[in-house]
Amino acid sequence: MKICFFSISSSTNQDGASLSMLNIACELAERGNKIVLVLSSGANLESLRSKKNIKCFIIPAFNMRVNLNYITRTTGVKFTLKYICNTFYMLKIYRILKGENINIIHINGLNHQMGAQIAQKLQIPYVWHIRQLMEEDLGQTIFAKNKVWEYVKRANAIIAISNTVKDKFEKEFKRRIITVYNGVPIDKYWIEKNEILYNQITTFILPGRIAPGKGQLDAVKAIKKLNEKKKFQVELFIIGNTEDREYEKKLRLYICENNLDKIVHIEPYVSDLRKFRKKCDIGLTCSKNEAFGRVTIENQLAGLLVIGADTGGTAEIIKNNETGLLYKEGSFMDLADKIEYALMHKSEMRTIAQFGKEKAVEEFSIQRVVDQVYKIYEEIGEVRWHM
Repeated sequence: MKICFFSISSSTNQDGASLSMLNIACELAERGNKIVLVLSSGANLESLRSKKNIKCFIIPAFNMRVNLNYITRTTGVKFTLKYICNTFYMLKIYRILKGENINIIHINGLNHQMGAQIAQKLQIPYVWHIRQLMEEDLGQTIFAKNKVWEYVKRANAIIAISNTVKDKFEKEFKRRIITVYNGVPIDKYWIEKNEILYNQITTFILPGRIAPGKGQLDAVKAIKKLNEKKKFQVELFIIGNTEDREYEKKLRLYICENNLDKIVHIEPYVSDLRKFRKKCDIGLTCSKNEAFGRVTIENQLAGLLVIGADTGGTAEIIKNNETGLLYKEGSFMDLADKIEYALMHKSEMRTIAQFGKEKAVEEFSIQRVVDQVYKIYEEIGEVRWHM
């Protein structure tokens, strides 16, 4: 089968949505399928270019997501111009793909109808993979949303990365959506033996873009509360690229004003977090509404105890007191209490972390995800061939 993956939302190809798509594409290529990638950026693709069965086309199309916090008088004009430019890019991609004999177009995330338009022109089926809640997790909407929505509704299949995402968009699109949880290449995040909760200082890791929706400030406040008790020694690493500079300033100011700079560290994004995770005990997911929460799986595979907010995809991944701990979203007090409980019951937490690691391997491997996605492709083919 020849599958075209279509994504024009990432400038780095390192965000969770892009990584999850690329993981699927690579696994499909390993199984002998021909893969065509249409991306808006060629960044961080060095390892892909030499892979067998994968071809990349870089088209610098515009991201059509609108940040709801930064809408101005000129926003409409700017996005109208971007929309017009994308029409020309769409024609260019169409001419390229016309000679590729594609069987299915797989559109990654909500952004623009370009991939669907090309699929319709080529008269081939398309799958739409929804990887975000939009307003709830990204604080964004899509320019010309109603037009995009019409193309999503007409997709041959729609995939959601969690039941949280599925429930939202089934109501919105009034049609069936299939949940396929994200998967990761186990060996890339696996740490064979990670001894946690033995050291005098308990170390936490909170990966993810620095933005209000990721809840880093809640984590810092919880660490402050624990530190004030003089009962535990704690250290927190916040790792990620800055998406909201005002929020980062607020975060750094809080750390400075409360004399936390020796125990709370903000580090830039790195693609391989294993060296950090090897010295950590607990992985935090403090997002206000995570569509899935890939980093939670990564933390589990590293053998860390995971503690997350009780909303969205995080609450689907973490089974409270079985594979991790859940706290009331938005309550740094409850987060601090859950951490304190964990530090008072270390042996029990090691057992929970180990079970979480085993369940992550069982439920969130990339092989399992690709099995599910390929089955959807085959079902689409059967329907199409009988029409």
